[in-house]
Amino acid sequence: MLTRRGLLVAGAAASWVRPALAASRFDVCVYGATPSGIAASYAAAREGARVVLIYGPAAFGGMCANGLGRTDHDSLAVIGGFAKTFFAKASKAAGVPDTIRILPRKASEAFKSMIKEAGVALLPAGLLNQVQRSGTRITALQLDSGEVISAKTFIDASYEGDLLKMSGAPWTYGRESRAQYGESFAGWGAYPVIDAVPDTLKGRHLYGVSAYPDGIKVGDADLRTQAYGFRLCLSNEPANSVRWSKPKFYNPDDFLLDMSRIERNSVFRPGQIYDNYFDANFDTLQLSKYFPTGNQSLRHRLWENHYNHQAGFFYFIATDPRAPKLYQESVNQYGLAADQFVDSGNWPRQLYIRECIRLVGQHVMTQADVKENITKADSIAMGAYSLDCHDTGAYALSDGNVLFEGNLGDDGAVETQPYQISYRSLHAKREACSNLLVSVCVSASHVAYSSMRIEVTYMAMGEAAGCAAALSEGDVTRVDVPTLQNKLRSYGAVLSL
Repeated sequence: MLTRRGLLVAGAAASWVRPALAASRFDVCVYGATPSGIAASYAAAREGARVVLIYGPAAFGGMCANGLGRTDHDSLAVIGGFAKTFFAKASKAAGVPDTIRILPRKASEAFKSMIKEAGVALLPAGLLNQVQRSGTRITALQLDSGEVISAKTFIDASYEGDLLKMSGAPWTYGRESRAQYGESFAGWGAYPVIDAVPDTLKGRHLYGVSAYPDGIKVGDADLRTQAYGFRLCLSNEPANSVRWSKPKFYNPDDFLLDMSRIERNSVFRPGQIYDNYFDANFDTLQLSKYFPTGNQSLRHRLWENHYNHQAGFFYFIATDPRAPKLYQESVNQYGLAADQFVDSGNWPRQLYIRECIRLVGQHVMTQADVKENITKADSIAMGAYSLDCHDTGAYALSDGNVLFEGNLGDDGAVETQPYQISYRSLHAKREACSNLLVSVCVSASHVAYSSMRIEVTYMAMGEAAGCAAALSEGDVTRVDVPTLQNKLRSYGAVLSL
């Protein structure tokens, strides 16, 4: 049975796990076993803090250990500290030269070795059920497994931001208007792409296509977020590939629009990780908008819907006689890598949540912060990725064609330059919550987040959050930033170029 870590909890903890104790008190509690959460845990423990890492809804290792083999980046120069050490370990485990292209299984092994080395206590089961507060402070987390975990300082390193959501700190989701922060790329419809639909499909209900929204104008705010999907690890080596299989819920008509968008002479080209391993990206439209405020039951269904659509698409292309011939032939040269995700049907457990909720912190990173005002006196990490937002939706036009909407820029991405990330974007104002740091769902506009949302940046912010938490003595708003910066630099973190 295909399972999801945190949605359907896997069995007993592995032998490398050091279990936490019920009702224990820690210096630092990290929620979310993403790369950012692992970096935060490692960094806090490195400073001598007693640390617990709660998996929460994450599959251990997040996207790096669940399909994102071709790690996104636009500048190797900003990758340092924990992230650089991690990639070196993962490369060594795979027996390849130092690279940021990694196999999921080797990424998981590297993360496990770092957690074990740091002596971090782990809770592999349990989702956040309730947050206990006193004044401006979080005092404890109650999990649905019954554990109560108290700590001086808490870090939300999850992709979903559930601890942030329950903390009392302000948060948001969706897209701001152009007017809110003066961002030229903000809001609805900045760079729409219209696809001509074959006459045979016009007037039909097409999977993922909604009615055109009434009354909306270019630049308006809305509650949509970019599409999610799975990053698959594929192989073109026959002895190590699993043929595409039909999911339980399969309707070939769901893929007619996808098929119409494949050009006649195009072929399937997944990105090579190394050797005979490849990384396949994917978007499923219209489902992500329900995720940020959804409960666990809804998220479970959304996971399954994403799986059924993505698995169904590849099965359709691989087997249906209507699929474009060249594309079909090229898809059938690959299959799921048989030696990856062997306990979950060779399918990654982690859904690629490209964006969920976002903190509204003491400083909100905006388009100007990643393109123009790029220096910060309280820099704790650097970013350099382009403004890159996947489609947020598809809409039926009156002439039968389809408008795809959500990209930033005519070619889907807009260059930035290496920019510094403010420590103030990791925490709320003191009166809102004084002992919470956020290292994934950070304080940023939708536009700025489209650059900050990559794993190397998450790891850098996680390392900074972990180090700050260890220094904080329970008040993250009063951390001495120069001391924090010196600590981070001593471990090789890149705070400036």
